[in-house]
Amino acid sequence: MARSKRGEERSRRRRFDGVSLEPWLTGRGPEPARDFIVGQYYGKRQWVVPIRMVRTREWKYVTYVDYGEELYDLSRDPGEIVNLASDGSHAAVKRELGAKLDEWLLANDDPFRTLKPAGSAADADESDR
Repeated sequence: MARSKRGEERSRRRRFDGVSLEPWLTGRGPEPARDFIVGQYYGKRQWVVPIRMVRTREWKYVTYVDYGEELYDLSRDPGEIVNLASDGSHAAVKRELGAKLDEWLLANDDPFRTLKPAGSAADADESDR
């Protein structure tokens, strides 16, 4: 993978949060070891609802400021159709993933728990949905 001098200079100046996949993708290194990933989302054009997500190989847990939670068993439900967040038989998984997310939020100074929604999905017109 060839890089321009300008690209190399830019990469040296910036600090990126994350792990480069380049060695793994080019066959020069092992697959990065990660137990989970975290995603952030803030909503659509006219409404803003802070969302955080933690995903493992088998599970996806999503939490919204003031709008509840989602939990999906990706090995059995890869299309994320059945939300298991309120299913008591999966409470331990939800707690574990919630704890991972809370640790990540703290370690990364993420203000998620203090954010407030600005509007709601009901505020968006039909073209935004």
